[in-house]
Amino acid sequence: MKENLSEKFEKDGYVLISGVLEPDTIQALRQLLEPEFERKQTNVLPDAILEYPQVFDLLSRPQILEVLTALLGRPFVVPPHSSAEYNRFGVFHTDTTGAEMNGKTFPRDKGFRMVTVAIYLQDNTDYGGGIRLAPGTHVKPDP
Repeated sequence: MKENLSEKFEKDGYVLISGVLEPDTIQALRQLLEPEFERKQTNVLPDAILEYPQVFDLLSRPQILEVLTALLGRPFVVPPHSSAEYNRFGVFHTDTTGAEMNGKTFPRDKGFRMVTVAIYLQDNTDYGGGIRLAPGTHVKPDP
């Protein structure tokens, strides 16, 4: 599985892992976050892994660690940049522009790999809830 995951990631620029969270975990996260959106009158909660330990704890689940290890190897780093979004359907991407604007060149190193983890808490039906991906854009030149 790990080799296939890494190969698919290299080819398409993404991998989809279904069923990682149990329904009760998803419900608990909804119950935690939905009131926060209302209380803060926003549809984006920045720094979610810093502000809400339950969100950070998701990254230590064996199923998620296995996938991240297969894609990134060990050790890997989880930076604090994160957000939880509600009723928002904007652009979702991974880039290294900030580091490169500050003179860092590590993103251009041959072995460098960076991933964004998205955990969807809404239902995915014929009427919505999914994500639109553009396979292969990860290998196009970055202006």
